[in-house]
Amino acid sequence: MTPTTCAVYADANPSDEVVAVLRDAGIEPDVVGTAADCLATLSSADCVVLGGPLPDGSPTALCTRIRAQRGDIPIVVTPTAADGSEELAGNVIAAGADGYVPRSQGVAMLATRLHDLLQAQSRATDDDDDDDNDDTSSESPSPDAAAERRELTATDADRNRAVALEALQETTHELLRAESAAEIAAIVTAATEHVVDEPLAALYLRTDGDGGIATGDRTASDALEPVGTTTRLEAAAGDVQCIGPDDGLLWRAYTATEPTVVADITSDHTAHPIANATGTVALQPLGDHGLLAVGSGPESDLDAVAVHLLGVLAATAEAALDRAVRERDLERTETVVETVGDGVYSLDRSGRFVTVNDAMTDVTGYERDDLVGAHISTILTDESADRRRKRLRALSSAGRVADRERGGDAIAAYEVTLETRDGRHVPCEINAALTGPDGDLEGTVGIVRDISDRKRMQHELVAHEAKIENLHEVASRLDDCETRAEIYDLTLEAAEEVLHFDACVVDIAEGESLVKKAISSEIDEAFARPMSIDEGIAGKTYQTGQTYRIADVAADEDAAPESAEFRSALSVPIGEKGVFQAVSTEPDAFDADDEELAELLLSHVADALDRFDFEAEIRAERDRFAALFENVPDAAVIARHTESEEPIVEAVNPAFECLFGYEADELVGEPLDERIVPPDRSAAAMTINRRSNRGSVVETEGKRRTADGLRDFMIRVVPVTTDASADGAGGEASVERTVGLYTDITDRKRQQQQLEILNRVLRHDLRNGMNIIDGCAEELADRLADDGTDAAEYATIIRERADDLIGLAEKTRAVERTLERDGAIHKPIDLVAVLQQVIDRLECAYAVVEGEPTADADPDTDSEAPDSVDLTVELADSVPEQCFVRGTDYLETAIFQVLENAVEHNDSASPTIEIRLDASKNDQPGGRHESAGDMVVLSIADDGPGIPEEERALLQEDREITQLRHASGLGLWLVNWVVSQSGGQLAFRTNQPRGTVVDVRLPRVDAETVQRGDDEPPRDD
Repeated sequence: MTPTTCAVYADANPSDEVVAVLRDAGIEPDVVGTAADCLATLSSADCVVLGGPLPDGSPTALCTRIRAQRGDIPIVVTPTAADGSEELAGNVIAAGADGYVPRSQGVAMLATRLHDLLQAQSRATDDDDDDDNDDTSSESPSPDAAAERRELTATDADRNRAVALEALQETTHELLRAESAAEIAAIVTAATEHVVDEPLAALYLRTDGDGGIATGDRTASDALEPVGTTTRLEAAAGDVQCIGPDDGLLWRAYTATEPTVVADITSDHTAHPIANATGTVALQPLGDHGLLAVGSGPESDLDAVAVHLLGVLAATAEAALDRAVRERDLERTETVVETVGDGVYSLDRSGRFVTVNDAMTDVTGYERDDLVGAHISTILTDESADRRRKRLRALSSAGRVADRERGGDAIAAYEVTLETRDGRHVPCEINAALTGPDGDLEGTVGIVRDISDRKRMQHELVAHEAKIENLHEVASRLDDCETRAEIYDLTLEAAEEVLHFDACVVDIAEGESLVKKAISSEIDEAFARPMSIDEGIAGKTYQTGQTYRIADVAADEDAAPESAEFRSALSVPIGEKGVFQAVSTEPDAFDADDEELAELLLSHVADALDRFDFEAEIRAERDRFAALFENVPDAAVIARHTESEEPIVEAVNPAFECLFGYEADELVGEPLDERIVPPDRSAAAMTINRRSNRGSVVETEGKRRTADGLRDFMIRVVPVTTDASADGAGGEASVERTVGLYTDITDRKRQQQQLEILNRVLRHDLRNGMNIIDGCAEELADRLADDGTDAAEYATIIRERADDLIGLAEKTRAVERTLERDGAIHKPIDLVAVLQQVIDRLECAYAVVEGEPTADADPDTDSEAPDSVDLTVELADSVPEQCFVRGTDYLETAIFQVLENAVEHNDSASPTIEIRLDASKNDQPGGRHESAGDMVVLSIADDGPGIPEEERALLQEDREITQLRHASGLGLWLVNWVVSQSGGQLAFRTNQPRGTVVDVRLPRVDAETVQRGDDEPPRDD
């Protein structure tokens, strides 16, 4: 390499660092920015350096073009980090690059690689004469070789050369006939003995593992196997080993790809048995195939003539190996061509067949001899021949070449119609490529593939998709049908015109029969009789809900065709409505596609029939609701809710118009609350709206404005919910509108107030009068106590009856206060908390402070504190922390009445009350509390004299209220009323050994109901 060495540096963005390094290495770069400029200056360059992609070509394409123009010039690709990749490295090396040095490895590595390539090129162009080699490395020819050659007489030299050349000529003929690596090895090793007497010789080859010659580029992991050795080497070495990268001298000679001659070889040069040679060793590379190693014999050395003859032998062996590889590849190619299922052909420049394979003759119907020499238009239609010419012209055009340079393929793929010898037309696909060097077209090669099946499948797919599209249109038409008869007729029409079924029938289930609703004209009307729902294939289809495809109805035991001419059938269920059947006079006339499409059609039909049923049900419900809405005696309004939760009136019934005094036309479309809610009750109305919008049923009392003024109403608001999943949105149900019912309770409340006033007057006068009677009776009893007559007893009787009447008045007052409380709304109540409050209240009422009764009075009575007693209330340990039941606010008063009765009517000085709560679920009958699975049982046991039978009888429905003669009887009546209103039961049983057990059964409430119950609407009055 001299300072005049020139390199073409092609890079769209040239690097100054690369330029500087090249100049430092003695290489003058000619920087160009396009592939065209690079190719234009290639003739004067010693090497080529390629950077990143160029505007008119990739590095891979440019390597291919450079190598085609100059096969010997070194090429190194040095991309940037952004442009480089392992894929690029493989592509450029395959395209002919000698080196790939990423810029990330440093530009110094680039200079080193170029230096090595230029040195190797320089050595390859030097004279092969080994006499000029330097012997200082001990791997060169002997310095005495020239003298020895000069000492040979001309006669001896000529004689030896003649004998050797004659032997090599015969060897050449043998090598040309050899077909395997073993044959070539045997011939070559035998030929070495014609050149050298008793040589140490071995032939090493790269093999494919099966003893064949390896192909492809050699790699660092390759090893050379000994495939042939001379007798003397076998005797000296025994088992000759492979050589690889660790065998220095021999491997270097192989990789150097040029002959190496070593004079006076010793074991210091190599551990190979060839070191046993007494003189010179010649190492002859066989290209990439392997290495021929020959050492001198015991009585003779390798002279220049022998070395030259060994070189000729090596060159001949390399050519034989190349030929063997080509022939093997050709045989493989021919095998592939003949065994491949597609037709393969080659054409000359004029388009005439040069060769064809058997598949080509099979598809065309012509013999091989008929095709070879014939023009390709012989087997193509005119249109296909014209298409072929256009595609090949495009393939060979400059634009197509440019595509190949950018990495595109060089194959033209197009469809043709093949015309066979017997006139049949066969759709085929041809993949053709040009043959010959660039710019010199020699012909074309191609592969012909029969695509009849593909075309048929495409046509079937198009037809199938068209049928599906038509069936979707039928589905839209089914939605427009106004009667079931229209649906049946459209079903028959679609089956015949879209699915192309010959004869069809639609059977619909009515009671225990399948009745024909539509029948094809090809089927005799006489066969249109009803049939049982379990008869034949139709009945089986209806019962199982499965589709049946019958290839031969005569062979099917369930089939009972109406006519013997029908050979095959298809039976498809129409949901749960009936059965569709198609029949054909051909056997096995229906395939899987027919079944699939029929099921699709019938699914649309079933949906349409379901829609009719649903719409009929909706109409019936709407009619029933409309009748109820119009005739209900309470005022009713239907309202939809806006985003602000304000109800907008959609309809009102006549009772609403009459009660509120507004015409329907005045209210529809207007906010309801603006018309009927008083201003001071807007907050309570908004609470009702919010709860109803969340799906809760609201029941409360409130005042509403009518045309005649404010009136009291029992208000019930019921939300109308829709399933959110019906439209695919999922989630919870949404409220679209609400129905409000208004019951006028103004007169009832006025009557209650009037009765309350009357009761208060009567009770006040009764209590005052009885107090006077009681006082007078007491005074009379005191005065008559000492006269010894029976008059005092009468005074005592008067006093006792007066006390009873006073107690009855006080108990009546307690009942009145209880009933007039606003507690009519049922809600979840914690029974354990109520019990604790009642016990505290009872202990407070009967407490004793320093031996004296307390002055506290029962809050529900006007009486003074009762006499103190030694009261014991026991709450069982089994009572849970919480237990929710369904009840009203009256429940606390009712339970207190039970406990108070147990104390007041106990004849013991130390009454004891035991309270138990059974909150466990018990669904098994026969237990202590039978049928109590959803009931909570509160048991209150005392040790008193028991409840009289006449007072228990007061609780029977057939007893008159006039029998409530005592306060205790009135208290029991109140308890029974409260428990019954809560949905519970009141029962009595005897306590052992003495007393009574009162069982209060109340409905259980689960946790979810409790949580909803926390949001009760406020009473707005």
